[in-house]
Amino acid sequence: MATPAQGEAGKNVSFEVQATYAPLDKQLQTPPMAPPSGNVSIRFQGKNCTASLSTAQGTPPDQRISSGTCVIQNVSAGQSNATADYQGDQNYGPGTISLSYTVAPATQQGGAPNPNAPAMPVISLEPSSDTGFSNSDAKTNDDTPTLRVILTDGGPNAHKLDDVVKIYLSNGSEVASVPLTPSNTTSTALLVTTSPLGADGPKILTAKVVRGAVMSPASPPLSLALDRTAPALTSASINGAIVRVNYAETGSGIDDSTTIPSALFTLITGVRTANTPVRSAVNKANNTVTLELATPVITQEPVRLNYDSDPKGVRDIAGNLATSVTTLQMTNLTPKPEDPKPQPQTGSGSGSGSGPSVTQPPPQKVAPPPNSNVIVTNITPSQPAIINTSAARFNSPAGIARDKQGNLYVTDQKNYTVRKIAVSGAVTTVAGKAGESAHMDGPVGTSRFLAPGAIAVDQAGNLYVVDNRDLRKIGTDGNVTTMVTTPGDPALRGPNTFGLPAGLATDKAGNIFIADYLVGVIWKVTPEGKVARFVTIGQGIANLAGAGPSGIAIDAADNLYVSDLPYSLNAGGFSSIHKVAPDSKVTLLHGPGLGLVNARGIGIDAKGDLFINENLLIVKIAVQGNTMTAYQLPSSPGGGSVSAASVALNPESSAVYFTDAAKHTVNRLDPDGKITIIAGRVGEVGAVDIEK
Repeated sequence: MATPAQGEAGKNVSFEVQATYAPLDKQLQTPPMAPPSGNVSIRFQGKNCTASLSTAQGTPPDQRISSGTCVIQNVSAGQSNATADYQGDQNYGPGTISLSYTVAPATQQGGAPNPNAPAMPVISLEPSSDTGFSNSDAKTNDDTPTLRVILTDGGPNAHKLDDVVKIYLSNGSEVASVPLTPSNTTSTALLVTTSPLGADGPKILTAKVVRGAVMSPASPPLSLALDRTAPALTSASINGAIVRVNYAETGSGIDDSTTIPSALFTLITGVRTANTPVRSAVNKANNTVTLELATPVITQEPVRLNYDSDPKGVRDIAGNLATSVTTLQMTNLTPKPEDPKPQPQTGSGSGSGSGPSVTQPPPQKVAPPPNSNVIVTNITPSQPAIINTSAARFNSPAGIARDKQGNLYVTDQKNYTVRKIAVSGAVTTVAGKAGESAHMDGPVGTSRFLAPGAIAVDQAGNLYVVDNRDLRKIGTDGNVTTMVTTPGDPALRGPNTFGLPAGLATDKAGNIFIADYLVGVIWKVTPEGKVARFVTIGQGIANLAGAGPSGIAIDAADNLYVSDLPYSLNAGGFSSIHKVAPDSKVTLLHGPGLGLVNARGIGIDAKGDLFINENLLIVKIAVQGNTMTAYQLPSSPGGGSVSAASVALNPESSAVYFTDAAKHTVNRLDPDGKITIIAGRVGEVGAVDIEK
């Protein structure tokens, strides 16, 4: 094409080029960006220059917009036609090219430099306007971004007072005009905030410096993507313990660079007040967030989802946060279970006779199959809970452990902290900070946790915490370290990575044993952090069936006791109790005939008696006489029943300490059935410590 330009003797002509073109092959789904030959040759008055193009996606998406500049120096007077030539390549044909020009007195007669001509500026997006996780990807939700303009402060082309910096869009629209003044020229970098850039999409910006009738060459173009549309959670489905939340994202793409705190999601179910996921992962390929529940739902159980918007939650690359969602209806895909079949007792304590059944079981229990050899002596109604007037507050306490001095350690899951309840009754925060969910190692005061769960304490007083899928250590030296980490992307996980760690125990040598509910394995982690499979218990629940190890305890001889948890509470599955010797020999102590269906945590006292939290029960299995006592947990003040999330034992007194995540309390069950709330208050959420 031809464009007339007015030449002035001895001056330069600066040409700005914009080429818009589409792919030759209309079937191209993802057109390439500018090809290597994507330059435009300019010819004017018999002289040539080449504009090197910078390319961005246009509208429609298969269109490309390229822009660039070049200068033909020392032209002659008079009007001439300028020609622009773009040949295209195998992907793009010749495009529609617009050409504009500026006559700039960059040289005097004879080609000598003119000291009054401003130099070409250089622009970049200021990091504060490059929103989102990265501040260097030129993706932003700021439609009036701040640009950094680099000026020249020395030499014949130095920028001067009263020069004006102008910013242009690729369509020629001026979006900023800032004169240089004494206050803003103290540095070689000038910060310029633009006017609104218009609709979301790719933007190409250039800068020029104007001095009266003189204008510098345009800066190299700056390409950025403007995205002000937040992702939205649109629908969700659940199958047992696996939740898939679908989201819509039309702009810069979802940010999967960090792990979303699972505590931001809460499931409201038909039979449980709240069910908080313990794991989360973003899948950009199919626009979903996958959650894993510690407690699977049952067939046809109504389920709704709540999501709390958070800077660490669902967000796109430009930094837009998904908004909060209340009671999003979910599709329950959990299959209907088959009728359960009685299973023969194996291992130690096996027998072929029929044992007695429970004549008046608690409401949530089912009668055990007729193959139990455990004598059920009584079901003892516990006394009403004694309310402690402690001012300490918790937010979904989860794991609990007791050291040899009698101090308790609790993972306060939705506060993202680890708390200590001293023998004196004082409650303090050991590590993490309430309200701040992150993975940060270092001194306990600056450490952060994502979703602390199971916890254990070794003989030396070091604490071990399952945080999301990672194993972290709170040392007696006051530092938090990550011993074992699990990649968030399943494709990056090796054979010795955790699936769903649910319980912790430590032996006298400092080894850590982890019950993995998902893969059906007891992991052994040495004090140096070396991971190995110790034994297999069950088949895990990776195939959305069966059972996996959930609780784990250890006795004075370093024997492990493991409780497993069926995948579905309504699938006819029953919990079992296994003993694992230090040489890794596995013995089945109590099989399905025990009649437990929801054995989560387990503890052992000095006599060898086992204590298991069975949702609304604490079950004691005495080693002498092989008898079982079930303590029915009472209704709590404010309504609802007390439920045990995790247990810890005083091995001498046989007192059982347990957390109640739904009621936000830490409790003690004495052998006579008395329950005392030792910290927290029913139904009150907080993060208050107390000194005594």
